[in-house]
Amino acid sequence: MLKESSGVSFSVSFLVQLLGGIVLFVYGYSQLDARLSSLQGDSESYGESIARIEETMDESQDRPISSDHTQNRSLVAHTQELKELRSRLLEIERRVYELGPARD
Repeated sequence: MLKESSGVSFSVSFLVQLLGGIVLFVYGYSQLDARLSSLQGDSESYGESIARIEETMDESQDRPISSDHTQNRSLVAHTQELKELRSRLLEIERRVYELGPARD
């Protein structure tokens, strides 16, 4: 039976340790909660980034690469130059054959 005069005695060091343990638990829980919230926000933004990359990838799958375009233009120019040089060579060959054999 409890009486008014009965009391509970705690040592001061035990009370300080108990209070310190509670403070550490609350601090650790708040840090854990903050990190989980941060990870949740990061995972949502990464998910959005991945979805945006997938959309861009699907849109640009068949689009020509700019370096391919530059290379194709260069090839067209070289092909045109080659045709012109061949026509000049044929003209030179024709003129040489018209002159006849070389005389010693």
